[in-house]
Amino acid sequence: MRILAIFVLTLSAAEARAEDMPKARAYFQAGVDAYDEAKYEVALREFQHAHALSHNPELYFNMAACEEHLNHFQAASLLLRQYLIEKPAADDRPKVEARIKVLDEREESIHRVEPEPPMPRPHPEVAPPPPPPAPPPKKSYLGGFIALGVTGAFGVAAIATGAYTVSNHSSLASGCGMTAAGCSQSDRDGLHTTAVITDVFIGLTAAAAVATVVLFVLESRAPSARTRAALRGLGSGWAF
Repeated sequence: MRILAIFVLTLSAAEARAEDMPKARAYFQAGVDAYDEAKYEVALREFQHAHALSHNPELYFNMAACEEHLNHFQAASLLLRQYLIEKPAADDRPKVEARIKVLDEREESIHRVEPEPPMPRPHPEVAPPPPPPAPPPKKSYLGGFIALGVTGAFGVAAIATGAYTVSNHSSLASGCGMTAAGCSQSDRDGLHTTAVITDVFIGLTAAAAVATVVLFVLESRAPSARTRAALRGLGSGWAF
């Protein structure tokens, strides 16, 4: 909006006193100078003082221009409306009304609340697959395997002594056993000794087999090394 550069005094004596006109012109010129320097608040005050003394409706244009530069669009619109009220037959009425419409639209744009964009719908979270089950803790069967080895050794010894006893018995039966005198006492004692040794190894083998089974059962029920470590970590004081 361009400021009016000419201050026209067409006022009646009832509207303004003659002695106020020099002051009104001075305020007007001070307003023009401040407007040219982009000091719009200062220019607005000077034009208001000039209007208060002169009551010139043309000054509404100058005050409206200052208000518009200050982004006071509603105030600028009201000043132009007041101009049309005081000069209803103004020649520039269509232009003034068009300017009022622009100012009203700019004021509405300031207070218009833009609708917020809709919040994006959250994607359903896919739960991660459960971790694979931990392998069962390995148990130690060291005692059972040792007992199994001892059982095997006793079994081999029992088989060996048994085979030797059977072979010696057959030899004696087919040898001295076929004679009238028969086998000597030493032959019979040797055969008896090997038979006793065989029985002993058979008994040891049986006992070792039972011990092996017992050890495997006990070790299968015993806590694993991981469990024992966890229990020690809890300060249980248990010993395995």
